[in-house]
Amino acid sequence: MFVAHSLRNGLLAKLVVREVTERRLNRECFRGVQLNVAGNFLRWNSVNRLFHDKEVVRRFLAEIEYRWSIQDFNTHSVSITLSTYVGWESTVERARYSDEDLEHFETKNPNTGKKVWGLRVMLARKDILAPRTRKLTIVYNLKSERSDAVAIVEGLYPGIDVGEPEGDFTQRTNRICFDWNHPGE
Repeated sequence: MFVAHSLRNGLLAKLVVREVTERRLNRECFRGVQLNVAGNFLRWNSVNRLFHDKEVVRRFLAEIEYRWSIQDFNTHSVSITLSTYVGWESTVERARYSDEDLEHFETKNPNTGKKVWGLRVMLARKDILAPRTRKLTIVYNLKSERSDAVAIVEGLYPGIDVGEPEGDFTQRTNRICFDWNHPGE
């Protein structure tokens, strides 16, 4: 996916989602707007639709314009709070749940191959629903190419930014996880 927008300062901002990233996101968080499960979007059914949402584009372009103004060409993430629900959280504050509701999990980060572990809501606890969220996190790499701002989107998900998953997730973030097939409210 590729779209270009002019910023207020006359700069051209190019938003890029590589094909491999788009395929991964379709499997992870664009699984159908009717599927109420943790980590899934309900507002959009594709990367393309998300980046044609005027509210998302306006807020994301403001972020790019700011990063450009301070010449901060790196990988960034931004959590944007939108006017309506966007999907279901896959992580929540640890304090919201008792030890009896939680179990240990281990997995590997699909992007880095690093081991990740922590606490999650028990798979059998279908009565504890993943909460809906108005927050959208976008992880992107900002580059300057031919005097244009190029934002290469590396990841998207409903909810707040929790950083790159590695090590003891719960200890690092003070959050717990929902399995991606766990029902949402």
